[in-house]
Amino acid sequence: MICALGLRVYGIAWGLPAGFEEATPFRKAWDMWNWGLKRGVDLNPHFFNYPSFTVYLQFAMQGVLYAAMTVSGVVSSTIDFHAQYVLD
Repeated sequence: MICALGLRVYGIAWGLPAGFEEATPFRKAWDMWNWGLKRGVDLNPHFFNYPSFTVYLQFAMQGVLYAAMTVSGVVSSTIDFHAQYVLD
């Protein structure tokens, strides 16, 4: 029993992915927008350590948030939206 426990503890991290911060999909989705830059939207996250659905979900929700803030008058441009992100 001690030997079995030792083998399990020895290989406990085998096959597990590298640990990333939970805000990584948010940041990758944010980079896809290219806020305030003249490059346009890039729909390829160029990051596949997380399932792509989480990145695209973040991407969509950021778009909804920008639309809601624009309609409500909180921000007037993508530069204002980016400034809100930086200041918060």
